[in-house]
Amino acid sequence: MGSRTRRAITPVVALVVLAGCSNGTPTAQGSPSEAGSATGSTTTSASPGASPLEAGPVHYYECASLLSDQEVQAATGMADAAFLSEEQGEAVEGQTYCQFFAGQGAISIAVSVDTGPAFLVYQQLEAAGAALPDVPGLGDAAKWSEQGGTLGVRVGNVGLTIAFTNLGGGALGIADAQGAAVDMATLILSRL
Repeated sequence: MGSRTRRAITPVVALVVLAGCSNGTPTAQGSPSEAGSATGSTTTSASPGASPLEAGPVHYYECASLLSDQEVQAATGMADAAFLSEEQGEAVEGQTYCQFFAGQGAISIAVSVDTGPAFLVYQQLEAAGAALPDVPGLGDAAKWSEQGGTLGVRVGNVGLTIAFTNLGGGALGIADAQGAAVDMATLILSRL
């Protein structure tokens, strides 16, 4: 499967993982395809019982300004972690997607910063993972999925996800994946 094919299914897989980890039923309004066609003034429900948040303007970031190879290596303990590719709005308008690989290419470290219409998709992920444990002290809201190896953080109308995946299906080889994701998220949030 090509990198673009794997990349295009990532938001759907994250939504399924978060929904499967949740004790409740996802209650987000709309679908990813509706969110992808939304304008900056569209709103959706961030989580059950929460007030809708407006999608802000579309903003793209350079991956090199968000995280360096050395910072990913320090956070994960994987000396060979390296940046591979960047996409800006190719899957969903407003999404900056940064792909790192480690473990001789077996470990994927996917970082996504979601603004504009991509933030609406992020809110669906946030709602689907409402029952996941909170990560205190990070952004306005943060959740960790141990099963999915994914951290989701919201600051205002910007969403951030960091997802670890072993493409071979085995263990990640990261001693503290949640701690690594929090360390990377802290750096990224300071640079937005």
